[in-house]
Parts: sequence; C-alpha cells; structure tokens
Amino acid sequence: MALGTVMGIGSILGNIYGAYQSSQANKRIDEMLGGRFNDLQSQFDKESNTNYLDTDQAQSVLKILGKQHDKQNKRIENASAITGASAEAKVNAREKSQGVFDDAITKLAGHGTYYKDMKEREFNRRSDVLNNFQIQHEMGKADQWTNFMNNSTNLGQGGITAGAMGPGSGRGTLMDIYGKNSSFGAGGYF
Repeated sequence: MALGTVMGIGSILGNIYGAYQSSQANKRIDEMLGGRFNDLQSQFDKESNTNYLDTDQAQSVLKILGKQHDKQNKRIENASAITGASAEAKVNAREKSQGVFDDAITKLAGHGTYYKDMKEREFNRRSDVLNNFQIQHEMGKADQWTNFMNNSTNLGQGGITAGAMGPGSGRGTLMDIYGKNSSFGAGGYF
C-alpha cells in the first residue's frame, strides 16, 4: 500500500476520532451547563417565593426584636412599680414600646423588597455569566465544525490529487494529463 494512502487513511481516522472526542466533550459541557441553569433557576424560584420574614435572616432579627420588646416591657413594669405610676401611665409606656416594636417589624418587612431585588439582580448576574459561557461554547462548537469540514475538504482534495498523480485503474498521472513538455513536467508549477 502506498505511503500516501496509509497517511490519508491515518489522517481520516485521526480526524474522525478527534471529532468524536470533541463531540463527547461538548456533550458533557452542555449537560453541565444545563444542570447549572436548572440549579440556578430552582434556587431563584425557591428564594423569590419565600416570604422575607420566613427567611433565616429575618427570623433571627425577629427573635432579637422579640427579646428586646420583652425586656422593655419588664423595665416598664419595674419602673412603674418603683415609681408608683398609674395604670394609664403604664398603658401609655406599653403602647409606646409596642409602637417602636411595630415600626421595627415594618422596617424589617420593608427589607423584603430589597431582599427580593437583590436576589433577582444576583440571579440575572449569574444567568448572564452562564449565558455568555454558553454563547462562547456554541461559537467554539461552530468553529470545530468549520475545522472539521475544512479538514474533510482538504483530505478529499488530497485524495484526488494523490489519485491523479499515481497510476491507477486506467487513470493517468498528472504527467499524462499535462504532458511531459508542460511546466509541470519541467519541474515548474501548473
């Protein structure tokens, strides 16, 4: 078997093997990206559908506010007992304390809007990163196909040239086609 034929077959097999390996790597990347998109979407859906006051952060703040409110009510009771404050004064002090507590909870609930906005911005930022990576990956796959097609074309042209240059079943050589007196036969170019 001619060296050119062996090299041609080896090149074709190498090209096919490289295309297969590239396809497998692209498939793994596609699966990984799909998983990351799904994880990100699931996390966002869970967080955006959770009432802020039910989050761990808000529950922690509510617990602290509740303890402070209880301490303030005990101080009011103790101060009222010591000073002999009237029932009306105790009620006014408790109402004032309750107002402060209610305002704090209202402000905390207001952070829910900020929290949801922050989560949405974070989701969009992370989605954009994944989308940009996906675009780059798709562009890489397109380049791989272009390279594969170019390599296939070059292999085909190489095979045609090799077939035209060597004697074959009734086909002539390039010398036969152009003649011995052509520039090809004289060592020149076509």
